[in-house]
Parts: sequence; structure tokens; C-alpha cells
Amino acid sequence: MGAFLYQNHHHHHSLASFLCVLRRDRPAVGEELPFLVSVSSAGTSSQDVYANLSQIHPVDRRKEDLPSCPLISPYMNGPLRVMIPENLTMEQVVEKNLLVELGGQYRPPDCWT
Repeated sequence: MGAFLYQNHHHHHSLASFLCVLRRDRPAVGEELPFLVSVSSAGTSSQDVYANLSQIHPVDRRKEDLPSCPLISPYMNGPLRVMIPENLTMEQVVEKNLLVELGGQYRPPDCWT
């Protein structure tokens, strides 16, 4: 599983970012994505990628005993546009991304990558 955040600095009022999530199986047609919540604001829709992070829990197994992660994510939905507030601090980013290790590495807690 990998996640890459690309920041586009061409916007003056806010930073536009694109989050590509890799290495999980593709969802079925019409399937709800459990960690994304659609929110609409002034006619535009956005997704809260942090909405259900509390549902992800490490399993009590050695990593060698974990099942293999699927090759293609069921959550893969293409690039997501993420608006990053100008006053966002690194501490806030770290607090929201507890499963991301130093250096930006992410490993799912419930399967082996």
C-alpha cells in the first residue's frame, strides 16, 4: 500500500493536492467506500479521507501471519483532489496520519504488503 501526496503550488489562496492510493482491490460497481464520506459544499462535492480512520485497528498477529494485501485496492478511485489549508501545521498532519511512518511509509495494519 502506498500513498503519494503531490502539492500544486500554482494556487495562491490554497494548495491543491492529489492523493493516489495504491495496492488494494477495486470496489464493485456502486459499492460504498468505507473510509470516504461525501460532503457537499456550495454545489461541489468533496470527500473526507479521514472520516473512518478510527475503524482501522492493528490486528494482534505477527506480520508474518497476516494475510497478503490485495494487489489492487477496493478503495482505489483515481486521484482525489485534496484542499490543504494554508495554516495547516506539520503537527496536525502527523496527528491525522497516525498509520504513516517516518519518511512517509504506510503499511496497512491488517494485511502484509
